[in-house]
Amino acid sequence: MNNPYDLRIGMVFESDATARAFVNAHAINNNFAVKNGVVKNKDETLLIVCKCNRKPLNTGKLPLEVGTKGDNGTTRQKVARSMLCDCPWRVRFKRRFNDSWILTELAEQHDGHQIDGINPHAYPENRPVTAEARATMVDLVQHSSASFSTIASVLNATYGLSLLGRDVYNRTYDNFRENKSPSARFIETLRDEGYIYSVKLKGSSL
Repeated sequence: MNNPYDLRIGMVFESDATARAFVNAHAINNNFAVKNGVVKNKDETLLIVCKCNRKPLNTGKLPLEVGTKGDNGTTRQKVARSMLCDCPWRVRFKRRFNDSWILTELAEQHDGHQIDGINPHAYPENRPVTAEARATMVDLVQHSSASFSTIASVLNATYGLSLLGRDVYNRTYDNFRENKSPSARFIETLRDEGYIYSVKLKGSSL
C-alpha cells in the first residue's frame, strides 16, 4: 500500500502553502523535519530542504570530526554539538502560469544524520498549534497554577496535538512573565541581563 504522503516529480498543488503542508506531512511520516531552502526568487520557486541541512557556502564552520581542519585553517578540538550536515534531501516546486505549483526536483536521500528511531514530533516544526489551542494555552497559563507539562497534556487531549511542556513555555513566555510577582519579574530581568548567574559546585545538587 502506497503512503498517502509520498512525493513524486510532477505533483501539482493549488498553492505554495498546500505544497509546503504536504511536504511537512511527508517529513513527519518519515521521522524528520524540513525548512525553507535559499532561492533567488521566492515568488517563482519554493525549495524545501531537510532541517539538518546547513546553509550553503558556510566555509567558516569546522568539520564535525575532532582533529580535522576547516577551510579557515583551524582544527576542531571538541565534539560538534550541532546536527547540521550536508544532507542532500530536497524538494523544489515551480510556480506555473495558473498560479499552481508543480514539483520539479526531488532528492529523497538522507545523509549525515539519523532517521530511524527518531520521534518525528521531537522537532518543534512538527508541533504546530492552532489559533484556538493557542488561546486556550494562554488562558491556562494566565489563570491556572498548572505546570507547563500538565497544560501541554490538556491541549494534546483536547485538540489532538503533540506538544511538550517546553512548547507551552516558549509560546507563552511573555504572558508567563506578566503574571509573575514584581519581585520574580525583577529577578528574572537581572538574570536575563547577566547580573545573576548560577554556579554548580562539584558534588552539589544545586
